[in-house]
Amino acid sequence: MTKVAGVSGFGVRWAESEIAAVSWVDRRRRQIVLSPELGARDAAGRIAHELAHLRMHKLSSGSVCRGLVEFEAECVAYGVLARCGAVGDGVVPERLVASAAAVGLRPPARLVDAVGTRVVNAVGRIAGVVETHLGQSGEPVRDRSPRLHDDLTGTCREQGPDLVL
Repeated sequence: MTKVAGVSGFGVRWAESEIAAVSWVDRRRRQIVLSPELGARDAAGRIAHELAHLRMHKLSSGSVCRGLVEFEAECVAYGVLARCGAVGDGVVPERLVASAAAVGLRPPARLVDAVGTRVVNAVGRIAGVVETHLGQSGEPVRDRSPRLHDDLTGTCREQGPDLVL
């Protein structure tokens, strides 16, 4: 994912946050900044999340994303990781579930359609760049890259037995 950020003109660095954020974009330095406490899979998801904001939203520098903007970015991050085979069956990240409250219990069909279309398009663009850098041609990474799967599985085992890949 760091290569994908690079293609978008952003570097990636790890640093502590003064506002307790796990990731953010330093637009002045053109960097995606990650909490040093993130594991490999979470870091990849946070990079995808921030790339989604950069592609989809016009956020001012220093703004905190909330509501529908946050939900869209979480959906894109989940979609990119899933397309790369880095999400286990039946596993939905807590951040995605929490941000879903932005759409409410009974969202209008037009909202669901609009958000769904935007998310699918952004996942396609970001995952397309990921696949280019991994030598893929549209097939899910999980089908063709045992090394990525092994790396992520090892990382999951290090972080705890409850993580499923």
